[in-house]
Amino acid sequence: MNQRKARPRASLFTLESLEYRRHLSVSRDSSGWTVVDPSADTRIIYISSSLGNDSNSGTSADSPLKTIAAGKALLRNGMPDWLLLKRGDVFDQGEGLGGWGFSGRSTNEPMLISSYGPAAARPMLKAGIYNGIYASKPDSPANHVAIIGLDFYANKADPNSPDYDGIAHDNVGLSWYNGSDLLIEDSRFRFFYTNIILSPYSGAVNNITLRRNIVADSYSTDSHSQGAFISGVNGITLEGNVFDHNGWNASIATAEPTIFNHNVYMVANNTGVVVRGNIFANASSHGLQARSGGDIIGNVFLNNPINLLYGRPVLPVTVPAGTISGNYFSGSRDINGMARGSGIDLASPQGGTSITNNIFSGANTQGTAFAIQFSGGWNTGGSDLGFNNMIVANNLIYKWNNGFYFPPGLLPGGITQNSINGLVVKDNSFQQIPGHLVDHPNPYNSIYEPWSGNDYNGTGDPASWFSMGSSYTTTSWSIWHATVDPTGTATKATYADPDRTMATYNASLGGTASVNAFLAQARLQSKTNWRPDYTTDAAISYIKAGFFRAGDLNMDGSVTIADFITLAAHFGQSDQNWTTGDLNGDGTVTVSDMIDLASNWGAVSRAAPNQIAMFAAAISLDANASTSPQDDPDQSSIISDSVDLASNWDILSTRESNNLGEEILASKLLTASTPKVIIRPVWFTYPRR
Repeated sequence: MNQRKARPRASLFTLESLEYRRHLSVSRDSSGWTVVDPSADTRIIYISSSLGNDSNSGTSADSPLKTIAAGKALLRNGMPDWLLLKRGDVFDQGEGLGGWGFSGRSTNEPMLISSYGPAAARPMLKAGIYNGIYASKPDSPANHVAIIGLDFYANKADPNSPDYDGIAHDNVGLSWYNGSDLLIEDSRFRFFYTNIILSPYSGAVNNITLRRNIVADSYSTDSHSQGAFISGVNGITLEGNVFDHNGWNASIATAEPTIFNHNVYMVANNTGVVVRGNIFANASSHGLQARSGGDIIGNVFLNNPINLLYGRPVLPVTVPAGTISGNYFSGSRDINGMARGSGIDLASPQGGTSITNNIFSGANTQGTAFAIQFSGGWNTGGSDLGFNNMIVANNLIYKWNNGFYFPPGLLPGGITQNSINGLVVKDNSFQQIPGHLVDHPNPYNSIYEPWSGNDYNGTGDPASWFSMGSSYTTTSWSIWHATVDPTGTATKATYADPDRTMATYNASLGGTASVNAFLAQARLQSKTNWRPDYTTDAAISYIKAGFFRAGDLNMDGSVTIADFITLAAHFGQSDQNWTTGDLNGDGTVTVSDMIDLASNWGAVSRAAPNQIAMFAAAISLDANASTSPQDDPDQSSIISDSVDLASNWDILSTRESNNLGEEILASKLLTASTPKVIIRPVWFTYPRR
């Protein structure tokens, strides 16, 4: 990683700082973007490759510097200074931002590297043969830094660029080897051998957040290549990013897909892992290798040979129980001719992990394609490894080539990495599976591995839906039902529109009906071109609406009090998804979502009175209590607090309604004992006034 570093340049100007006053300067705007406000003593440096001159002061947009080196020379370590590059400019000065050893003052007063100006395009940093930015000095940690709205581009590695030279430079977009409290947001990284590396090679690397970035097209002709490589980070969040086509390049013969290259490779020694709302597509091998576990929530996985590897911690490193929930898995691909196709590969995850409410759909015809593969076997002992105290529930597997796979070496009641103790498999739905619904060659013992309430349907003869025993003996539904899942059912479900994909979703938005066209639009996301339709919340909501009624938050097949309570608890909150009440995919639980739930209400209009009383107790409201009406009778919705939702909800208004449709909607939320009552500020059993 030896690289030419920018030489310090003496300041040509004396910059007077304002009086320092500590305040909180980092927040989020209504669209979820990070906003950093200057502190009283912030020094702001402006740089423009098109209009700047290094003889300028650099302290105003009207007098920018020309080179990044000149701007860096004016920054002060430990201060909340800003380095701003002009939007739309191209910086082709040899090494991007170069070596970085500057820190901000604190989390709330970071050093900011960002952009200015009205242009839509991010400032582009053509790195050439060098790294985009690297923090590696052992004696100069780069703490409290925010990088927002930049474009890091390995132009000499892009086969479609006139700068392409066909040489393996092995440069990195961003490498952070010493520094904590780093935010990377709204930035783009392309064509580096590895786009992002986060690892404590020179010092501690903790509390790192990557939000809403585009990380794409990494490859190498002579080494392993990743979209992002993350090791030894305590506190890592990936949120709302697009990781696409990393680890290989089809147009370069020596950059073919391999089993070693991934969109994101998290090794086992990370902690505090949160992966939420990302798109992982077209990886060389894995969409996401989450060896250190964590919470994997609301992501979209598209056409990766192996979509998600979860687990494989290395003792004595241990990680807390995690969650894989609300994700959408679709499609697969081989690895240079080697068949793959797993949705989730569980490799001895931590005990207590839950896998719930995921959807596996799309024509995945890879012969080895299992929606969930319980691999195990990666570690050397430890009673908390293996498949222990784990729940696999409410997952939907539709037209995946095979359902679940258990290798023959798993041992019920064991104490090794291949043990099964308290693995609960319930309420999952296997639908129109052409291969085996479950391969279970390992010994089965219901004490350690209870199955219940799952729904099964295959496209072949029910006599061959399963395999059991060490010889993979073909097993019929009737034997499976009697032996493993006595409360399960063999039912072909009827769905509204189950064959939805990201291709049909893109067509519904007015685009071309292809997955690549959807991804092309997702790659265009930025703060200046932000479209909620191309977020995972909106995409997953579209898929779920093909299978479930709006309002069925827990995906159990019906809209009930439990769903309403969940929605109520998250009403008005942002950064939500289907499972917490955001049914239309706009990220926030609103009146629209409540109306969708009400329109699909299941049995509440015929519910027993005690069902309403149970709900009232759950939100600390007596079923016959009253509250004062809202001050504004025309206000469509006022929610002061989620626990008061029922007593303050006002879908129609406090006025009488003359709209028959509104009355029908309202009546769906009332008990049979109170026919045709308009919803008022008082939620329950109030007659028409």
